[in-house]
Amino acid sequence: MKRNTWNFIVDGVTLMLFGGLAWTGFLMHYVLPPRYGRAHGTDLLLWGWDRHDYGQIHFYLALGMLALIVIHVWLHWSWVCSTVSSLLGRAKVKYGWRIIYGVIFFLILAAGTAGSLVWTNAQVEHIVIERGRESGKHNSSIQNIGQMSLQEISQKTEIPVEQIIAELNLPADIDVHERLGRLRRQYAFETEDVRQVIENHREK
Repeated sequence: MKRNTWNFIVDGVTLMLFGGLAWTGFLMHYVLPPRYGRAHGTDLLLWGWDRHDYGQIHFYLALGMLALIVIHVWLHWSWVCSTVSSLLGRAKVKYGWRIIYGVIFFLILAAGTAGSLVWTNAQVEHIVIERGRESGKHNSSIQNIGQMSLQEISQKTEIPVEQIIAELNLPADIDVHERLGRLRRQYAFETEDVRQVIENHREK
């Protein structure tokens, strides 16, 4: 296959992935906004998926696009090395040195990306949120209840998962690791029903 054909295929698929990235990004920001669940005590689903599900698609689209960019650079490697050499004022050096300059340039980019991820990971703050009625606040995980599984709700509230299943009249063999947003769609119950189970447990 000719190089021009490869370029056309790679560029075309890259454009489609970019469109998917833009679509999922706008979807999560405008259609399934991040703070809606906390503000309204409920979840938003589109075709049975919440914003975290679409976030996974967004992530894998980004990985695919990154892979295609690497292929694109490989198909234009000589031009990239020549351009980097020219920017460094070494346009007339031998081809071998141009390759070295190109490799160094991308190693610097890779090191900068990895270093920024390590740095931002070190900046993450872990906030402990008080639980119980004494604090006068609900646990933050309860505010995002639609994004949790029955097992996670059981762990956070200390209510046996079997009791939650029984009070919601759900099948005993239900998948306790599936997100509540999907289970709600499948078994026709509301998030407020789960909240009521939790409140009933707190009042005992």
